[in-house]
Amino acid sequence: MGDKHDASCLPTFVFPPYEQFKRNLDLQLHNARVPASSPIHPPPSRATLSLAPQAPACQPEGITATTTARGSKSAVILELQSLKQCMQQLEEDNESLMEKVSKLENDTRKEKKHIMQEMNDLHRMVAELQHESENLAAKVEVTSGSLNASDREDIKPIIDKEVAKKMEKSHQATNSNALLWDVFAKAMACLKKLTGNLLPEYPKEGKEWPLRTGSEDKALRFKWDKPSSDETNWPNLQIIIKEICTNGSSYSHAVTSLLTELLDDNLQEHVIWKYKELVKARAGHLKGKAKPVITALIAISSSPDPDKALEGDSKAVLSEALTKLDVCQCKHNNLPPAHELCNKKYDAAMVHMLMSDDEDSYKDGTLVMMEYVSHAPVYQSEELCKFYTAIDGLTDPNPSNNPLPITKKLENCVHHWMISTEWLQDAKNKIYDILSQITESGKAWGDPEDPEAIEAKQK
Repeated sequence: MGDKHDASCLPTFVFPPYEQFKRNLDLQLHNARVPASSPIHPPPSRATLSLAPQAPACQPEGITATTTARGSKSAVILELQSLKQCMQQLEEDNESLMEKVSKLENDTRKEKKHIMQEMNDLHRMVAELQHESENLAAKVEVTSGSLNASDREDIKPIIDKEVAKKMEKSHQATNSNALLWDVFAKAMACLKKLTGNLLPEYPKEGKEWPLRTGSEDKALRFKWDKPSSDETNWPNLQIIIKEICTNGSSYSHAVTSLLTELLDDNLQEHVIWKYKELVKARAGHLKGKAKPVITALIAISSSPDPDKALEGDSKAVLSEALTKLDVCQCKHNNLPPAHELCNKKYDAAMVHMLMSDDEDSYKDGTLVMMEYVSHAPVYQSEELCKFYTAIDGLTDPNPSNNPLPITKKLENCVHHWMISTEWLQDAKNKIYDILSQITESGKAWGDPEDPEAIEAKQK
């Protein structure tokens, strides 16, 4: 035969179907033998390389190859076991992949649902913004006079008449409230900012009655703890009503068009309502002012050592009264021992609970910086009031070195007449002589122009 192999010596293998192969494989592993009638040939993967019959080596003529050349029976069994393990591993991997795919599908469905929800929310927000934009545009048109557009042929109404009527009412209510605010402020000769802490008290007997700004007429003062029907408050409210009827249009051009309707719509009720609003503001201020004192008293009464309670949290709460007491004591201690105010009989008066309330001072409707009005309780004797007044009139030996306040609003600026000339001439204090901290005093103090006029020119 030479170097050539005889093809007839190679066995012929027939690949059985997969199910048949699997059954045969299980049977062989069970019986540990290979049936002669059903030759097994594994799939052409790993088994092909190890089980494929090899071409017999060239044998001398007349010698046949033995069956031992096909591999041992144990090797075939081991290879079959390895194949089964591989199949089991593939099945496990397949199950794991199926679980992952299922999880991804669930996550995708949830994410899709979440995205759809967000899209719906965005659509709703866009619709709301469009609605608000349309309402705002309509309000601008109403404000500029488009409510009368129906009288013109070239202009069509842009909103429903009922909506326009409600918006006009709201606009008028705002302007009418501003009118009441201005009339009350002018009648009481105070700033336009009618907050609870700025509402003036009713003057005590013997005190000088304040006048209206630029007039010899007395400013109105209300008894805020009394109803509008009080014998003092009711005549004042009638003056407010008369002022609106007579000079209402001079306060603001915006209210001129609605003044007639306001007068017809029970002006008295509007004025009484405004008075009640001011009473509420005053009550809210007093409540807020009394709250820390009440809190401190509760803390002191519940403490086993009231003195320590005062030195701790209660001292912080009552800082205003304690600070005033500290200043009084500092002035008192600076007096010579022989001074009349140093008599021991006055020692009992130097306690924080007897310190009177202080409020901001106003002159001609202008806030006076660094000046306060003291309101002594009615129970204090004339002797005690004189003692405190004398102490207040003394020079503080340790004055505050706080810098001047910086403000953008002219109404909060310190005026030149409020500043000590000696203090301002000091070189180190020249840095404060700027418009954001010190402004001109005005014509009332001999200046050629008022600060408001100077500010208007600068703008």
